[in-house]
Amino acid sequence: MWHQHWQNWQRYRPRLHRDGISLPAALLLTQLKSWLDSDELIIEDLLLDEHGAVFWLKIQQPTPTIVQLHCQPEAMAADNNSVRLRYHLQADDSQASLRGRLLGSLASMAANSGLATRLLQRLAAPLPWLAIDQQYLTLHWRDIPAVQHWLHATILGHQPLSGWRIAAIHTRHDLLRLQLKRSQPGNQG
Repeated sequence: MWHQHWQNWQRYRPRLHRDGISLPAALLLTQLKSWLDSDELIIEDLLLDEHGAVFWLKIQQPTPTIVQLHCQPEAMAADNNSVRLRYHLQADDSQASLRGRLLGSLASMAANSGLATRLLQRLAAPLPWLAIDQQYLTLHWRDIPAVQHWLHATILGHQPLSGWRIAAIHTRHDLLRLQLKRSQPGNQG
C-alpha cells in the first residue's frame, strides 16, 4: 500500500532541473480537468510525446463524441508571456459505434469550416488566459491563477520567481518540459 502511494506521488509531482521544470501529463490532466470539464466538454485523456500534445475530448452535444485535439508548441511571444500552440481536431477512430465515428469525422470536418473553433472559443470564454483562433491556441501563461500564485509568492520580502521567463518548451515521455531563463535587467518579460 505504501509503495502504491509513493508511485502515485511520483506520477503527479513536478520534476525540477537546473534550467527549468518538467510537469507530468497526469498532473496537467488533473489541473486542466478542474478548469475545463463542464456539461458540454470533458477532457478524457492527455498524451505528451516528441510531436506535441494530444487531448481526447468528449463533446457532449448533440451526442457524446470523442475527438482528438493535437497541439504543437509553435513559438513564444516576443514578450515571453504567452505560448502559441498550433492545433487541429480529428476524429478518434477508436470509438465503438459507427455513429460515434461518423460524428467524430463530422467534428473533424467542422474544424476546417470554423464550427469547432467557435465551439472551443465558447467553451474557453471563461478562461481569460486562453485565446483560440482558427489555427492557434494562445496560452497567456502568466495569467493562469495557479502560475500567478507562484510568480507572486513572497519569500523573505522578495518574489524570486517573478524574474523568470520560459525560454523553450518540449514535450516527450508524457512530460511537459519548460526551460526557464532569468529575464535581463530592465526587461519586463
